[in-house]
Amino acid sequence: MSERLASWWEWLRVRAVRLRSWWARVGVRLPRVHAWAPAVLYMALIFGLSSLHVVSPVVSIFPFRDKGAHFTEYALLGLLCARACRLTWPRRPWPRMLALGAFLATAWGLSDELHQVFVPGRSADARDLLADALGAVTGALLYEALRRRRGR
Repeated sequence: MSERLASWWEWLRVRAVRLRSWWARVGVRLPRVHAWAPAVLYMALIFGLSSLHVVSPVVSIFPFRDKGAHFTEYALLGLLCARACRLTWPRRPWPRMLALGAFLATAWGLSDELHQVFVPGRSADARDLLADALGAVTGALLYEALRRRRGR
């Protein structure tokens, strides 16, 4: 059993070395992948959830129903995008990176609203986009506040 496990670990190690070598050849740096992976995965989750034609019953619990859900959803995305921008370009001015993170999250909100036009039972709403934008800005500012509080 331990011999089998050792061979599996060796196989995995070789694959990791090859993948890192491939990333180096195409110019992808591992820290960038780690910086952007949470934001991109969360964007995929948002896209998947907005593809459903049934609205979650959890949304009805929130005050202002879906506006609160949109604000919260995009606050987290704004935080993740601001984090990714700050980690990718650490020497750039922080206000610019927060603005870029909030802009990217808001742009994803716009694309999400346009996507919902084509989903049965869903529609685009400018108020949802406004809630997305306010959430994205709040999330980006929250990221910076948390980062400063931790002393990084």
